[in-house]
Amino acid sequence: MIAHDHCRDAYDREEENLKWLVRMLGTFKDEEQNRKIGLLQCEGYSKPSNSNVKHCLSFKVPSEYGTRIPRTLRDLLLDTPKPSINDRVRISQTLVASVVVLHALGIVHRFLNPESVIVFPHKDAPERLGDLYLLGFSQSRSEGAQSGNKCYWEDKLR
Repeated sequence: MIAHDHCRDAYDREEENLKWLVRMLGTFKDEEQNRKIGLLQCEGYSKPSNSNVKHCLSFKVPSEYGTRIPRTLRDLLLDTPKPSINDRVRISQTLVASVVVLHALGIVHRFLNPESVIVFPHKDAPERLGDLYLLGFSQSRSEGAQSGNKCYWEDKLR
């Protein structure tokens, strides 16, 4: 994460990175393909005015989910009974597909954890594992972008 107080143009770079990320994640328009790779289409971003959150990405949730509320992968893994071996393999395969696609697009996620994965209940049987999607792109960057706070360290090394 870039610290704004150490580099004057950090905000501009973060804003530019955010716009690029929205463009890249906005290319996922095929809902069936999105389901296979575990990525939702990004529709844009906003900056909440009365919050300490810098920005929020908005993702298009397929209409087939209706009012079903997703859970985080952490919630699912802490549940009893645990997901079956087949479901765990499917979770792993979907997450690998997500990361492979992101890396092919030049996106480094940087926040892959059970809280950044949402799982929708199965449409026919809520107790079964439904579709899962990778979110949590707040720390993502382009593959070519520097990690960390370059300006802070440049100032310290002068």
